Amino acid sequence: MQLSDIPFTSRQINVNSVNWSVACTGDENSDKVALLMHGFPDIPETWRHQLPLLIEQGYRVLVPYLPGYGESGLVNSSQYYPGNFAKDIPALLDAMDIEKVTYIGHDWGAYAGWLFAAAAPERVEKLIAVAIPHYTGLIRADAKQVYRSRYILEMALPGSTWLFKRKAMHKLYLLYREWSPDWDIDFNHLQAVKDCLSQHNSLKAALSYYRTSMRQGATDMQLQKLLKAPINIPVLSIAGIKDGCIGVGSFEHQNLGPNADFDSEIILGAGHFCHLERPEAFNPLMMDFLQRDTVKKAA
Repeated sequence: MQLSDIPFTSRQINVNSVNWSVACTGDENSDKVALLMHGFPDIPETWRHQLPLLIEQGYRVLVPYLPGYGESGLVNSSQYYPGNFAKDIPALLDAMDIEKVTYIGHDWGAYAGWLFAAAAPERVEKLIAVAIPHYTGLIRADAKQVYRSRYILEMALPGSTWLFKRKAMHKLYLLYREWSPDWDIDFNHLQAVKDCLSQHNSLKAALSYYRTSMRQGATDMQLQKLLKAPINIPVLSIAGIKDGCIGVGSFEHQNLGPNADFDSEIILGAGHFCHLERPEAFNPLMMDFLQRDTVKKAA
């Protein structure tokens, strides 16, 4: 793992038969802990523009590979079920002797954050969910969003692993271009993502998130309960106005419950990877949210 020029130590932690590789940086004695989780198709280095600010503010920062990606292995690379985030993240913190974190997640990492906040709110100081809205926003999909979401079915198809392997760089480029149409894509980052997904069975594992979600998600009553549960911790939702993966309309209809401490921001000129595309706009939103005591109440 490389985190730009930021020094870190790497820990391998087995949680519920899943091996998590976690980069640890910042002040290891700090009582302020930030957990940053990437999404698909991405890697921990996606947070390179945010890490220096968090370290400067005195945070102890944890940056894992998602299970199955890179150095985070799985017992079976085709069987990681994202619904397990609700129990795996608290177990990860237990293994690291950490009581509470500020959680920042993008894409699958944001989905994991919503589940974590619903399942164990007492362990979340604040939540920043990037590019994936709360379930109440997702379920109000219009025809345009249904079209945008066609990639989910594509990823879940049995031949998707073969297709990615055959045309990996081109396929990744097309996804980044579709999801962030105005971004001058960082090809060094894209190459690093490709290298990560080329390791071991990382690609198979990454695509299995979609397969297992489609197979198990609809019938998992505990998952459905958590997705619909009120969120009563401070939350900031951030999206890019030109996101080709999740349209901004889904972010306009989020309802976290009557006592939600919730703010939502849309970044102009950015798409799905808004924290990478426009860090000069993303970072002030992040830091303002982390530094203030409260956020505005949802209407």
